[in-house]
Amino acid sequence: GIRRHGERRMSTPDLRELLATRWKAKKAGPFFEVAPPPDPFLEAFPSDYLEAVSEFGGREGFLGDTYLRLYRLDELVALNVAYEVPVFLPEIILFGSNGTGNAFAFPLWKEVVVQVPFVPLSKGVGKQCSATFGEFVTQLAESGEPEAPGPQVIGMEVHDIPPIDGDKEPGDTKTSGPVHPAKHAEICRYWNKVYRDHEELAKREEAKGDTAP
Repeated sequence: GIRRHGERRMSTPDLRELLATRWKAKKAGPFFEVAPPPDPFLEAFPSDYLEAVSEFGGREGFLGDTYLRLYRLDELVALNVAYEVPVFLPEIILFGSNGTGNAFAFPLWKEVVVQVPFVPLSKGVGKQCSATFGEFVTQLAESGEPEAPGPQVIGMEVHDIPPIDGDKEPGDTKTSGPVHPAKHAEICRYWNKVYRDHEELAKREEAKGDTAP
């Protein structure tokens, strides 16, 4: 069965009403392989999210002044594997995106919603958005008047690519054009490995300095 988290959440009808009336969403995707997720995977999610995604998953558009892509529940396993989340940040599960390089996620077994950059996907870079999924939707809905998304942004992810200039470190970024989410995942895998290798090298150099006579 589905694990039920704490009771601090808005009612399902209210949550559904907000998503149905305030979200200027259009259907898109799926972008990753679709397969029924296993029960242990489902048990990591809050129940209000599971109820909402069963109806509204696979849509994207502005909710308030924030763009929200809510991936289908059946593509979440493939989505997280594609971005190598279990490798780089296994404490979370991605469930959505703002379309401009940031993911929305649940920490495992928790109700809070966090926002993390796709690059670098590592500890300490995320921030909590809300205490529950219902609160997350409410905050977005109240953030402004939503605009209808243009056709050029539907099904696309704008990303930041660190420059290949050897004199610059990862973190000096430039924005690149929109790409399909599957391609975006490929790009992010590459750059997250660059960041990881850079951090490991820096740690080794620091350790060498500490042991130098």
